[in-house]
Amino acid sequence: MAKWIDAQKRPPIKKRLFLIVSVATAGGTADANLIGKSEVTVGYWTGNQYFPLIIDTNDLGTKLQPQFWALAEPLLPDGIELRHLRILDDDVRG
Repeated sequence: MAKWIDAQKRPPIKKRLFLIVSVATAGGTADANLIGKSEVTVGYWTGNQYFPLIIDTNDLGTKLQPQFWALAEPLLPDGIELRHLRILDDDVRG
């Protein structure tokens, strides 16, 4: 079971996160069919904003305003490992 945490409580810096992003507050206007709906995307917290790792910028825009987050790695099935991303290294400023 995922432990979803309110986005007002900031996550650790440069850890992969699952983010719940409201379609209506993510940089675009939602059509009537999407009001009240959300999307889950993968991203990370830089220390001052959330940054998407994979996102369709036509749907959500590039600046995320998540409502909730959860650390990604504890939620992965056994045997699944995430590949190394240099942008998440401690020595890379984000």
